[in-house]
Amino acid sequence: MEKKTADIATYVSLAVIVISLAFIGTELTGHEVATDTGYVNITIESSASINFTTSEINFGSGLVNGTYAYLQTNGSGTMQNWNGSEGVVSTGFNITNLGNTNLTLNISSDKNASAFLGGTDPWFYIMVDNRTTVAGASCKSAAFAADVAVPVWGNITTSELVICDVFGYESQQDSVVVDVYLGVPNDATPGAQVATITATGTSVA
Repeated sequence: MEKKTADIATYVSLAVIVISLAFIGTELTGHEVATDTGYVNITIESSASINFTTSEINFGSGLVNGTYAYLQTNGSGTMQNWNGSEGVVSTGFNITNLGNTNLTLNISSDKNASAFLGGTDPWFYIMVDNRTTVAGASCKSAAFAADVAVPVWGNITTSELVICDVFGYESQQDSVVVDVYLGVPNDATPGAQVATITATGTSVA
């Protein structure tokens, strides 16, 4: 009788151990999942910056042969009726958008045609040429454009003139050339004449 009682106690003990292990296994394998989120924040500020990468046009000295001499930088350049020291000039002002936002590009001169050249009905014109790897991409709306079927020249004055409504900033699409066209009358004012050109870029909202 004592042996049976001992065997029963042993079986009960084993059952308790098995049940305990089952509960332990449940606690080890069953688990809750908790999640949360984190954030990386950064604010990119806009920057407006332009630069004259080519800042001088020098037609040199010379004489007018005839009523007018015509000098322009567009394309391969043009020189007519001008006996000059520099030859044909084919480089206009190169303006680059160095910022990270589109701009409205304005240009002005400290002198109009009369104050700059003098004489009878002088010409002082400008034109915008998109010199980029993507044709027409830099200045998306040029007021006076070279890259159209019929090039358009505009008269530069001392007042700011919008020459490019949207001047792009993306790489390879951020540079324009402003060409110059002079009509020099034979009664132009003698001596060295200099006009200072100012370009202003305003962020496009």
